Amino acid sequence: VPQEADGLAIGEGGQHCGWRVPAAGGGAEDGGGAANGGEDSESGALYIAELRPGAQPRLLTERAGRCGALSVSADGSAVAYLATYGSPAVRREEAPGEGLAGPPPPAALWWQPWEPGTPPLQLSPAGEHVLA
Repeated sequence: VPQEADGLAIGEGGQHCGWRVPAAGGGAEDGGGAANGGEDSESGALYIAELRPGAQPRLLTERAGRCGALSVSADGSAVAYLATYGSPAVRREEAPGEGLAGPPPPAALWWQPWEPGTPPLQLSPAGEHVLA
């Protein structure tokens, strides 16, 4: 698990874990975060890994905009997590003086089976924001 990771979650059996790696410049400790005009405090990526020698971390949230909390199921068969997918808002640097092009897509609750190649299942209603 990288040093900059936060939100470490370990399954009850101790065989699986997951964590979030904040986006560069998005952490509260360096003045980032939405409250300070920096990146959203949920910017970053979620990773999962088996807790065994030689296991490689796997990116869970490829193409996600924002990533929130995650939790490993008790039996280690899946991970529940919050993330946004869809068209991200245009960043201020790309459209100076215009602010954001629109609101970010809503955060949704997802269920990802541990088996690689299995697509995640959206648990929350489409278009409905789930609070972290």
